[in-house]
Parts: sequence; C-alpha cells; structure tokens
Amino acid sequence: VNVETVENPDGTVTTTTTEKEKSTSLDSAQINETVDQAKEKIDKAGKKIDAVAEDAGKTLNKAGEDVKDAAEKGAFQLRQDIDALYRMLPVWLGEFMRLVDIGRIDPNATEWFLCHYSAHSLREEMVKLATRAGCMIPEERWFTNLYEKGNVGAASIFLMLDDLMASGNLEPGQKIVCAVPESGQCIMAYAGLTVVGDTQ
Repeated sequence: VNVETVENPDGTVTTTTTEKEKSTSLDSAQINETVDQAKEKIDKAGKKIDAVAEDAGKTLNKAGEDVKDAAEKGAFQLRQDIDALYRMLPVWLGEFMRLVDIGRIDPNATEWFLCHYSAHSLREEMVKLATRAGCMIPEERWFTNLYEKGNVGAASIFLMLDDLMASGNLEPGQKIVCAVPESGQCIMAYAGLTVVGDTQ
C-alpha cells in the first residue's frame, strides 16, 4: 500500500492511497526444481528399498540352503508338518487298536481320555477314524485344556493331568488313558493310569 500526500495551492492537502495488486503467479522454474528434487529423493529411497529387499532375498536363500543342508545331514525339522500328522493318524490308531486287542486298553472301561492335539481339526479326524474302527472312547470322556491353555507341546499332558485332578471329577478306581503324539518324529506314546487314594 502506497500513501501519497500533496499540498494544494489553496492550502488544502490531498491524500492518495494506492494498493498494488498482489501477484499470484508462481515461478515455473522454481516449481520444476522442486519437482526434480522430490523425484531425486524418491529415486534414492526406491534404490535403498530395492537394496534392502535384495539383501533380504539373499539372506532367505542362504537360510533355505542351510536348512536343506542340515536336513540332508539328518537334522530334525523344527516346524510342525500338519500333512504328516494327518498321514500318521491311522498309524497311531493302529497301535491303539493293538493295545485294545491285547487287553491293555478297554475303551468301555476308560473314564477319562487325555489326548494332546495341536488343533481341533486333528481331534475331529481322530474321532472319525476311531469311530470307524470301532474303538472310540466317547467324546464326553475326553478331557482337554487346549482351548484354555493353548498348545504347550511337551508340557501338555502334565498340565492336562493337573487340571483334571483340580477339577474334582476324579474318583478312586477310575481309569485314565493318555495319548501323547510327538510330531517331530511322528511317534505316539500311550499311558494307562488308575486313580487311587484322596483325589482332592
């Protein structure tokens, strides 16, 4: 804003105020420079990401080669092979049926069946196979804490026994059958227990 004051011949004063119009135009050269700088930064970031991804890929490939080499040398597989478990269920059931045939397990006289399984779908498959084979222990006699305690691996059978004892449902003379699979080498162990003494 400019203010101009002029004294007139008659002694009066005239004041003139002028306002310059603001320019809203942008410098195209400056805009282009800013865009170029942004592109440069993006390109640098992209190259860094590509480099990190490439390094990660090399690391994963190396890890895969190490695992393969270890497996060829007889190392244990540390992850659970669910497909292998499904293939082993009939084998495990076959051993269960053998124990039934020789009188070591009586499904009808078993009050509690404690079986460790890592997923409900495996239980469903076990029930289906045992029912078809005619050696099924009724599901109302199955005891599990999988849904409260989760899959705790080797500790599962001990936690199940502890929780069953704390439930107050045990009575002297009751028969308990435990089934404990080991998924690393796909083996199954069975144990027969009898409740004795004070169950409180």
